[in-house]
Amino acid sequence: MADGVKDRVRVVLPRAAVGCPRCEREELRLMRSRDVRSGLSRVNPFWDAHEKVYERCRVCGFRRAVSGTAAREATAEPATGPRPVLTALGWTAVVLMVVLIAVLTTVLAGMLLVVSVWLTVAVPLVVLLLVVGVVAVARRG
Repeated sequence: MADGVKDRVRVVLPRAAVGCPRCEREELRLMRSRDVRSGLSRVNPFWDAHEKVYERCRVCGFRRAVSGTAAREATAEPATGPRPVLTALGWTAVVLMVVLIAVLTTVLAGMLLVVSVWLTVAVPLVVLLLVVGVVAVARRG
């Protein structure tokens, strides 16, 4: 991306060629174009690819937007079904981490009770906030 111009990826989608209304040749191809995800957009959860589906003639350059069923079929990504085993393993790992963190925090708080009461209160609160953050990231992902 140079000088504020966004990079775009263009892909020819599989479909039989259709007659061009301008030059009347069978060269009208279905295309999909979308923004490239780069820079800070890689970490932006609200990033949108601004995907466009259109027909373009390879001979005369005629272009028109596609709408309706053809656009929906072209923009549809390959279906990936739910993965219940991987989801269960992931949540099991999160639960184990939370239990391990809670046990270690309790032991640490017990040792810190000898040193300072404030540390005994502060450490579990910090760990609780971290656990809430880990669970929030796990739910979002």
